[in-house]
Amino acid sequence: MANIPDTVKPTEDVLFLACTRPAMMAGVTIEAGFVIIIVTGIIFLAGGSLLYLLSGLFIYAACRAMCAHDPNQFAVIFAWARTKMRCKTRAYWGGSSTVSPMRVRKPRNWREFQKWEA
Repeated sequence: MANIPDTVKPTEDVLFLACTRPAMMAGVTIEAGFVIIIVTGIIFLAGGSLLYLLSGLFIYAACRAMCAHDPNQFAVIFAWARTKMRCKTRAYWGGSSTVSPMRVRKPRNWREFQKWEA
C-alpha cells in the first residue's frame, strides 16, 4: 500500500441544505402535516368533543421537534413502512422482500405437476 500520512484530509465539497431540504409548512414537512391532520381527526372523531382538536397542538409540537432534528425523518419512516413493514414473512425468510421464494400457484394438471416437481 502507498504510504499516506494521517494528516491528509479528504476533499470536502459544499452542499447547501436548501438543495436537499424537503418542502415545509410552519416548521413541519408535508408528510408530517398529513400525519398531524389524520391523527387529530381520528382522535376528534373518537372523542366526540371539540376539545379533542387541541391534541393537534401537542402532535404538531412533537412533529416539529422531530423535523427540527432531521427534516427527512418522516420520509425515512414512510420509506420503511413501504418496504420493511409490508413484508409479513421477513422474520421467516430473514429479509424484507415481499415476494416469497416458494412457488405460489399449484399445478392444474399432470403435465404441470411434472414440471413443478422438476
